[in-house]
Amino acid sequence: MTKLDAHERLRRAASLLAHDGAQAGDRTLLLQAWEVLRGLRSDDFPVEMRPAFNFLQHEIARAESEDISAREVAFLANKLRQLELMWIESPQKIAKPESPENGA
Repeated sequence: MTKLDAHERLRRAASLLAHDGAQAGDRTLLLQAWEVLRGLRSDDFPVEMRPAFNFLQHEIARAESEDISAREVAFLANKLRQLELMWIESPQKIAKPESPENGA
């Protein structure tokens, strides 16, 4: 199986949330979308997107462990879709490693 890059996984997660159920507060859809992103780290994303990803990671972990309102589900679904749009609009299309690319 081919390992998907962070943007492709984010795009797939956002497409899961394109259904009316996500706007209606369907927690199951939100958690399914998050499952697509599970295992990604903030440094898999462009620098300007990392705080937004960290926020989502924290809030969806809370959604997994406790019952959240339909309004909160819709809010998080929108934030996840916005993150995908940020990637499209990002001038830095792929996350670059923090270390220098050229060795000694």
